[in-house]
Amino acid sequence: MANLDDDEIDKLKLPAAVKLAKQRNIKITGLKDLEEIKCELKKYLLKDRRNRESVIKELMVAAEEDSKVRHELMEIYEKTIKSLDFYSHEDPLIRSVSKGYKNINVLKMLKKQKGKLDGKISRCPVLVLGDTGAGKSSFINLLLGQEVFPCSLLSNTSVICEISYSEIPYATLYPHEDEGDTVKPESISSESEKMEDFDFTRLSQLVQQRDEEKKRSSFQKAEIGFPLPILKTGLIIVDSPGVGDTPEMTKLVLDYIMEASAFVFIINTIDGVQITRLEMLLAEIAERVMTENKYYKQDCTLFVCNKWDQVPIDERKSVHEDALKKLKKVWIGFQSSHLYTLSTKEALWIQKDGLIVGRFEKILQGIINLLPPSREQLLTTSTGKLFDFLNNCMTCIENNIQKSTISVEEAQRQQTEVNSRMKSLKAEVNEFFEHQKSGLKSSLSKIADSLSKYLRTEDVKKDLCNLKATDPEFYQKSFQDVSVIIRSRVYDGISKHMKTWEEEQKQLEDIGKQLLKKFNEKFPDFEAQLFRVEKLFRNTWRGDTGEAESPFEEKIPLVPDIITDRYTNLNLGLKVILSVALTPVFLIGAIVRLPYWGLRHLGNVIKNEMLMRSFEKGNDKDKVIKEYTQNVINKMTEKMVIDSCFGSQLSVLYQYIDHQKQKVIEQIDRKLAMLNESAYDHSEPFSATWHASMATVEVLLKNVEYFNMMFLPQNLHFESLDRFEVTDVLSEGVLTKIVLARDTKKNNELVAIRQTQMAINIDMIKQYQKEERYYRKTNKHDKRQIIIVETFVKHNMHIWQCFQRPRQSLRLFIAEKQYKEYDDTKLKFYFHILSQVTEGLKYLHQRGLVYIDLCQDTIMIDKDGKVVLVNISCPTLLDKSWFSPDITCVADYVHFSADIMTHTDLTIYEKKHDIYSLGILMWELWSQENAFSRQIQQHSITNLSHFSEYLRGVDIQSCLPSVPIDESITSLVKTWHDVMSHSLELKDEVTAAKWLDSFSYDLECSDFSQLYTGIDNLDISPQIYSRITQAAM
Repeated sequence: MANLDDDEIDKLKLPAAVKLAKQRNIKITGLKDLEEIKCELKKYLLKDRRNRESVIKELMVAAEEDSKVRHELMEIYEKTIKSLDFYSHEDPLIRSVSKGYKNINVLKMLKKQKGKLDGKISRCPVLVLGDTGAGKSSFINLLLGQEVFPCSLLSNTSVICEISYSEIPYATLYPHEDEGDTVKPESISSESEKMEDFDFTRLSQLVQQRDEEKKRSSFQKAEIGFPLPILKTGLIIVDSPGVGDTPEMTKLVLDYIMEASAFVFIINTIDGVQITRLEMLLAEIAERVMTENKYYKQDCTLFVCNKWDQVPIDERKSVHEDALKKLKKVWIGFQSSHLYTLSTKEALWIQKDGLIVGRFEKILQGIINLLPPSREQLLTTSTGKLFDFLNNCMTCIENNIQKSTISVEEAQRQQTEVNSRMKSLKAEVNEFFEHQKSGLKSSLSKIADSLSKYLRTEDVKKDLCNLKATDPEFYQKSFQDVSVIIRSRVYDGISKHMKTWEEEQKQLEDIGKQLLKKFNEKFPDFEAQLFRVEKLFRNTWRGDTGEAESPFEEKIPLVPDIITDRYTNLNLGLKVILSVALTPVFLIGAIVRLPYWGLRHLGNVIKNEMLMRSFEKGNDKDKVIKEYTQNVINKMTEKMVIDSCFGSQLSVLYQYIDHQKQKVIEQIDRKLAMLNESAYDHSEPFSATWHASMATVEVLLKNVEYFNMMFLPQNLHFESLDRFEVTDVLSEGVLTKIVLARDTKKNNELVAIRQTQMAINIDMIKQYQKEERYYRKTNKHDKRQIIIVETFVKHNMHIWQCFQRPRQSLRLFIAEKQYKEYDDTKLKFYFHILSQVTEGLKYLHQRGLVYIDLCQDTIMIDKDGKVVLVNISCPTLLDKSWFSPDITCVADYVHFSADIMTHTDLTIYEKKHDIYSLGILMWELWSQENAFSRQIQQHSITNLSHFSEYLRGVDIQSCLPSVPIDESITSLVKTWHDVMSHSLELKDEVTAAKWLDSFSYDLECSDFSQLYTGIDNLDISPQIYSRITQAAM
């Protein structure tokens, strides 16, 4: 029998369990009963099993890695703070940028955020809530690794207990913070590191202590420190009594929920899922998030059905399905993977030997998986805040530089335009939010009408009116008492039917989805308009966009990439557009889905003296009850009443919309104040000061962008190289290698990975961001021969592209076609191959990009025989170590020009070098041998030093294969030779576009039927022929 799962072992009877233990040589001597035998079997036979030490090691490694990354970001904060130390609070830059932060001390603001990154280990709170008697204390002991707390200590208490690491055990209990109350915290200390010396009895007394006068616990919170290994990793266990006991306790619990890395809710499986309690909890979360604009991680909640060992085997499936059904109905964002089953009794018994197995292993792994996103949230938020601050600094700097270059009149004209555009934007924002409110009111009114009609249908009325005088609850009751019972039952009945209606219609839920959709559509547009206003100041003084973009660059879209990326790529921590947190919007569904029908007050409205007298006289009580019930139903289901209840229940939604509007308007005002704060000074010292500041801020911005790229790769969906198993090298150039790898996440599908030697560094981060942007856009430019990237792979300081496996390299593709003569058939075939390469180069060059390492080995051919380019780069200096003079494989470097190999650190690789490599490629296709191969052999060139020296002293034209003086030589052959010669001249005027134009006449004059015959004989695929036909026509 192979390794088993929990259920397979749970099904064993005593004889079978004993037999299995004997077969597996598992000692069961001294065990008391079948349950202990099963636990012993699980220790050795379960599929999911780990040593507790390995779990702690995994957590510690992750914590140490997080510490290193936080240190990297702290250093950038420190550099920024040191840079600001040179400025006084009245300095023009500080004064200007402070306008964007309500005139607060920006230095203190940065120091405060830097402080959040401090600490050797970052906090990772795991909040544990649960039903009464669900085994919450036992679960906490499981997490801690030993039975630290007696069940009686944490049970029936209203004190939040936060358990963290401390070398010496201690406890500090904090009283409620009542106004004017001066009660001091109560402390329990220990002089020994040993847990057994700690006074648990005293701790139990204090957490159970009650303030009878105020009807609550004497203490609100207890901070407890223990020297337990799992706590040393940064894990903090928080035992929570739940919400609702007091407003103060509710606020404290919700604070922890917002902060929690993981939120574990323990369910008493015997009693089942308590829907009402979860509804109330989610409602509290939703209201807190939406009224205070808090961040809430909707995927951090785990539900644990405890006491699973007490559920009969044959009932487990139905119990599990019932729990899934209820949780999906009540908890927004719930997934089946969020529900676990557990027996803390079994897990504690097994864990005595340091083993974590089965169900608890899965739960613990689930919690561990939630820790990295929690830590990354702090990093991402801190990165975003620093980037926003530095970007504002740059806006202020360029605003002042720009104004120093124009007249006062022109500056005033621009400022008037800015004010006008900002005013229009505010009007648009106000109109948008008011429209959402009126739309919400209209939608709710329609829903109220629909719901009213549903609740008044005969079937619903019949169900609600099914009350008789003989009901035991009415026995010997006055009419007043009976009316209270009737109203309560009708209330409960209406709530039940309304839930049924909502589950079928989903009209309320759709409101939340529509509002979310509109917010996500409109918010980027708001920031895009702000972005454009900033560009008025930030770029006009340069005379361009500030980047060396080509005039052929695509126009900035309605919503620029820099803004769209915040929505599509970045983690939720950075999705704070215009300082408005969008993450609460998903909870709109929680608000509108929770029908807490506030109708009990209707008892004061519904009165019927005649019915009361009839009831007291004993006249047909059934009829009186029915009439009264119908009156209650009619009153409760009036559209006006439902409208009123919606308005009351969903008032938080209106507050949320108002709050979002206020935040957007406030951000616009702050941005405008920042742009208006500038001087009209044309003096040279003034300009020099601002340019010096700009240089400093540009360096800091590069640091932040580099950090975001290299240390927060999840923002851009980078995969680890560990996911791939490299199997072979498909092709290799000087700087780039194309390897084949099996994707372990896609059934070992074979893919290609472009591995480049060009590591990412801070100085080239903007270059790389531009390259990566085009890699991510290539799905839109399939016809331009650029590779379509499926994902990105991060390895150390490299980021590589992963794409569909190509068929082969161009070198292998050409090797299959053996031509001996210089005829048109051969050259036309080669032309249509190279024309695809050149079309790709034309596309890159028009966008200020190049293709470094262009040769037969780095150009790929896909499965359809189509050329695809894989090396997108910005013009850049290359590392001179890649062109060491002692390199002996000279033939691999012939596509690089002499200036690149000789003056590598002084020569920027640009598009003319691509055209040079294209000329070399033409040479090699023409001669069907490596360029310079004869010269290398003739002159005994043995290394790059000799080769570059040879190139500097020779006329390359003299090295080219000559064209025979023969009447049979066609114009196409001559054109090929001429274009090849021009390409090798390293002149800026020789471009990819001109390369393509050079052949147009020869193609038009040729007989294309001959081309078809030649290609057909070469066994070229129909797809290739189709493309060539289109190109030549």
